[in-house]
Amino acid sequence: MKQNTAHVEAAEEAPGKPLSAHTGLEVDAEALLVALTLSPATYSRNRFFEMYRSPNVQHVRRRAGHLRSIVTAFVSEVGAPSRGTLESVVASTDGGSQLVYCVPRLGLRRSVVLTRIETALVRYCVGKALGEKVPTEFAPLPHDIDVITRALHRLSPVPSVAPSNETV
Repeated sequence: MKQNTAHVEAAEEAPGKPLSAHTGLEVDAEALLVALTLSPATYSRNRFFEMYRSPNVQHVRRRAGHLRSIVTAFVSEVGAPSRGTLESVVASTDGGSQLVYCVPRLGLRRSVVLTRIETALVRYCVGKALGEKVPTEFAPLPHDIDVITRALHRLSPVPSVAPSNETV
């Protein structure tokens, strides 16, 4: 069986750049959201200038910043100006949620509707930061890491291959 190697050749031309930088294809927005939420410096604006010219990518970058600010509100030390308090979390049927919280020291009350992947990211990040102290509303669910991992795999210039039972 012959494999498509175009993605490998493109990656060899300019290592370290996402497939979209080589082919002109649009980057997977959900996957980019995960990367920019977990590690904002992964795709810097200077290094990936052309990618950030896309309005869709600009929106993803802003949304990742919003998600990081939500996480900051819940992992900040008690008494910190950015410390938030949860008012409510309402799960939606599609796996997403509506989150309402306030940051009293800033006079901020925020209501945000999160998609399934955004909800998983917030739970994962808050859970990772707080460990055993994570409130039940933010306790990561077993499938959260799978959803996040699958999204990150879509950014790889080399497609993921399921392990084979065949021996070489």
